[in-house]
Amino acid sequence: MPGMQMEWVVLALILIDLFIVVLFFVLIWKLKHFDVENMFNQKIQTLETLLADADQLSGTLLKTLEDKHRILQQMDDKFEHRIARLELLMDQADQTAGSLEAVTTEQQIHQYFQDGMTPEEIAEKLTVPREKVTLVLNMQKK
Repeated sequence: MPGMQMEWVVLALILIDLFIVVLFFVLIWKLKHFDVENMFNQKIQTLETLLADADQLSGTLLKTLEDKHRILQQMDDKFEHRIARLELLMDQADQTAGSLEAVTTEQQIHQYFQDGMTPEEIAEKLTVPREKVTLVLNMQKK
């Protein structure tokens, strides 16, 4: 009897092996039927197309950014040039205003002196040093 049990065990193992082999062939047939390779190729083509589009888009974006950078650089150069010109004009205006102010102060000194004010009174009224009033009046005498 122990020999009979061993035969049943061997028979069961053979049947299990046959079942596994049949199952393996069925799975291979199903995989061929699904055409996995074609699905992978389609996915790869889709990804390659997306990558090519992304590469083209990044190239376009880079060109656009370079153009904008160049335009901004030109604008910055123009602004720097205009600022320099404005500063020069401001300096010239300040010098002209200073000259006009000096002439106006000298004219006021002469007018106040002709009106009979003393140099001390003129200096106090115009809030300038007394020496400046004296100098302006002495220059007129020469």
